[in-house]
Formats: sequence, C-alpha cells, structure tokens
Amino acid sequence: MRWQGVPWSAGSRLRFDIVEPERARIDSVITLCTPPQCVAWINHVAGYTMQQCVLFEPYVGSGTKVTTWIEFSDPGLSSNIAKIRSVLKALLHTWFSNFTAECDHQARAMGVRSLTDSAYSDQE
Repeated sequence: MRWQGVPWSAGSRLRFDIVEPERARIDSVITLCTPPQCVAWINHVAGYTMQQCVLFEPYVGSGTKVTTWIEFSDPGLSSNIAKIRSVLKALLHTWFSNFTAECDHQARAMGVRSLTDSAYSDQE
C-alpha cells in the first residue's frame, strides 16, 4: 500500500495490490474526507471505475454504525456483473472483518467494551 499526498485528504492517492479473491491493483483518489462523518474515494481497478463512500454515525447506546455504498460508472459492466459482485463481496467481507477487528482493538485499548465483546459475552 502506498500513499501519494497527505493520507486521507481530498486529492491524495492510494495504490495497493490485492491477491484474493483475485489479483488486482487498485488506484484510488480520495474525493472527500470529513472526520468523523465520512470518507469517499474513486477506485480504478481492472479497467473499471467505481466510487465508494463510507459513512460513520453514532450508534444507539455506544459505538459507531458504518454504512458503505459503491457506485459503478462503467457502461460495460453488465456483461461481467456476476463476477464483479462475487469479487467485491469477498473483498468487502475481508476488508470490513479486518476493519471491525481493528476498531474493537482500538476500543479495548481505550478501555471501552466493543459491541463484538458484548455479543460474545451474552452468548456465554
């Protein structure tokens, strides 16, 4: 992963390679970053262009609700949509699992119980 410009500021660029579920290089440019509300970027990957936005909202009780959406802007997607959905679903699942784990780690470091901790303790 390599940043060009000030990380997470509008106009900064991020390049990274993924190996699963399929090898690809992703070039991203941050279009909006307004902590702690949202971050948005445009991705270029495998000849496709997509815009992604991630919203952060206070969650009832404690924690943060994270919502994301992706919009494709390439008219040639219809012929490969099933494959693209499959690849994106796997990629986003891995990314958000790692993101959740890191957020929980940060919460524990600050002495805050995470929602994941609460869910597991309720099952015991």
